[in-house]
Amino acid sequence: MGIRRLDLATRTVTVLDGAENLLYPKCGPQGELLATRAPGVGAASRSAALMLYTPARGAWEEIGPFGLVYPTWTRDGRAFCSLDREANRVACYSLGTRRVETLAEIGDNPLLTWVNVPW
Repeated sequence: MGIRRLDLATRTVTVLDGAENLLYPKCGPQGELLATRAPGVGAASRSAALMLYTPARGAWEEIGPFGLVYPTWTRDGRAFCSLDREANRVACYSLGTRRVETLAEIGDNPLLTWVNVPW
């Protein structure tokens, strides 16, 4: 667990500050980093959540315990889209509005829901 940074100049690997308990990082086109906090981290009752790192701020922020799995950044970096297995839909989270919007309802489509690792 943890997200590590490789410094090519010094050939050292360090854990990114605040990312010791995060998983599945995804780099955005503007350098943002999206990761998942594992359930129970910090307190046994905490659910998994998506975390966003903005290099300009140098800090992580929790953006929600959505049912979004394996998010993919949009080309412009203003949002990320994902399969929402809990709501059985494809949804996008906008960084501008801080809201999740439905792109498509999946319904009972077995091609998108039959595998354990979707998308």
